[in-house]
Amino acid sequence: MRGCRARRSRTTKPAAETAPSGNSQSAAGAIAPVVGSCAEKLMITVESARASSTAPGQSSAAASTGRRLTAEALSKAIKEVNDKRRALQRLNAARKASPVPISGKDALLAVQVAFYDDVPRFTQMVNAIADELEQRIAAGTGALPAGAPRVLVTGSPMSIPNWKLHDVIEKAGGAVVMEELCTGSRYYEKLVDETATDIDGMLDAVAEKYLDINCACFTPNPGRTEDVVRLAQEYGADGIVHYALQFCAPYQIEATTIERAAQKAGLPVLRIDTDYSMEDVGQLSTRVEAFLEMIG
Repeated sequence: MRGCRARRSRTTKPAAETAPSGNSQSAAGAIAPVVGSCAEKLMITVESARASSTAPGQSSAAASTGRRLTAEALSKAIKEVNDKRRALQRLNAARKASPVPISGKDALLAVQVAFYDDVPRFTQMVNAIADELEQRIAAGTGALPAGAPRVLVTGSPMSIPNWKLHDVIEKAGGAVVMEELCTGSRYYEKLVDETATDIDGMLDAVAEKYLDINCACFTPNPGRTEDVVRLAQEYGADGIVHYALQFCAPYQIEATTIERAAQKAGLPVLRIDTDYSMEDVGQLSTRVEAFLEMIG
């Protein structure tokens, strides 16, 4: 698994490169087990799947599911999930339009549901939504005003039912046009290679896709910086909101790098650290409103 080894070899940021505070060494040290753990768990899963395909009864995956892995079943699953990602690509491509044909909160919810819903059913329904959005674009109809400040959100994943930040931004008059998140573009932009015909090749392709994600737990992580600027430009964002869950150290550490790269590209940045509670909504609203006034 050449691609997997390349990703697993990534190490933690040296303290001097991460943050200017005296706690950078401890923060970096705390991330190291996470990086190794994520990669190791994926490799264990892949090796368990290999065992399932070659030695029935000896694999924990086969024992727990009662199903043996076959090339036909894996190929079908890869294509089904890729089709789901293609449907999400269609839906989110519509957000480049002005006025935006779908609210950011609704678009985020679609990606959140993608982790739970039946795959073929989800793909069918999202393609139907994409058809409707394309009709709205042709008619010049928007879910939000054409002059609304356009915002890209990047940072920590937003698991359902966490749409607090989107709600604050859009109630303040902004339009969230893209999410550079693991519950956003990182989930659906890249597809699993469908060319392999044997189980080993398919498992390699799956592992390479999931390890080739610009998550902040990997370092160095220039791909994320490049994606944030690229997506902001592609979607016509007027500004970027960097969102970090409290105590989500990898994204808090990378916030400065993202901010510098965005500002170099002429994109204003608002950094927000928050949690799942609603106690800070008033403060967030004030900060977001001021940011939207600045970029609007």
